[in-house]
Amino acid sequence: MVLDNLGFMDEDIDFQPTELQKNIKLVKQSWAKFEKLGLEKCGQAFFRNIFKIEPGLLLLFSFKNEPKIYQSESFKNHAFKVMGAVDMAVKSLDDLENLMPKLKNLGRIHVNKGVKVEHYPVIGDALITTMKVGLKK
Repeated sequence: MVLDNLGFMDEDIDFQPTELQKNIKLVKQSWAKFEKLGLEKCGQAFFRNIFKIEPGLLLLFSFKNEPKIYQSESFKNHAFKVMGAVDMAVKSLDDLENLMPKLKNLGRIHVNKGVKVEHYPVIGDALITTMKVGLKK
C-alpha cells in the first residue's frame, strides 16, 4: 500500500473523468464549432428543420401568419433567442445546480404555450440534424 504525501492511497484517487464529464466535454466542443457559424443562421436552420419534420408545430408560434415566415423579424428574433438559450444551457452543463431551475422555467413557459412531451423528439431530431449539417460545412 502506497500513501501519497496527503495520506491518500493511490487507488483512492481517481483522476479519470467520468462518462458524464466526457460527454459534457464533447457537447461543448461540438457546440463551440457550431456556434461559430452564427447563432442567428443556426437558429433559422433549426426552425426550418422543426417545421420540415412536423409542419403542424408552426401553429404554436406567433409568426405563423406572417406572409413570408422565414424572412419575418419575429421568426428571426425567436430563432436567435432559442439558440441563445441552447448556448446558455450548453455553457452551463458544468453547473447543473444553477442550470436546472432555468430549464424548468423555460419548460413551464413552453407548456403554457402548448408544447407537449411528444414534441421533444421532433425538437431533438431537428437540433441534431441542424448541427450535423452545420458541422459538415
